[in-house]
Amino acid sequence: MLRAVPPLALITAWLLPGLVHLLLGKRFHAALFMICVVAFFIVGDIASDFYGVSSHYHFYAFVAQLCAGVPVLMHLAICGQPRSETFVGRISPYYDAGVIYMMVAGLLNVAAVADALERLYRREQDGDDD
Repeated sequence: MLRAVPPLALITAWLLPGLVHLLLGKRFHAALFMICVVAFFIVGDIASDFYGVSSHYHFYAFVAQLCAGVPVLMHLAICGQPRSETFVGRISPYYDAGVIYMMVAGLLNVAAVADALERLYRREQDGDDD
């Protein structure tokens, strides 16, 4: 089904890291990508005291973080975005490292999406069903 609808495959791979790998039967790759993306995002979120996702204060970091899929959407639904008074005298010394960890999670998910789609369509061309 994912091969028949490329946008669905792309959105599925982006939203849920590792799901397309799992559907293709690549359990190790699915677990690896899922654990790494989610772990990097959670560690970054904790290091930044849950203030690291902000489209207003660091837009390019926000774009990279959005690539993580569900973890960043859950963060925005639960924590929202920080206000300017949040940053007055309350920044963790690990804030920047946390933002970078969350960016890495998003960019790792981009690599996982590319790998999943490449495996999906290479399989279709080769005619492999394993």
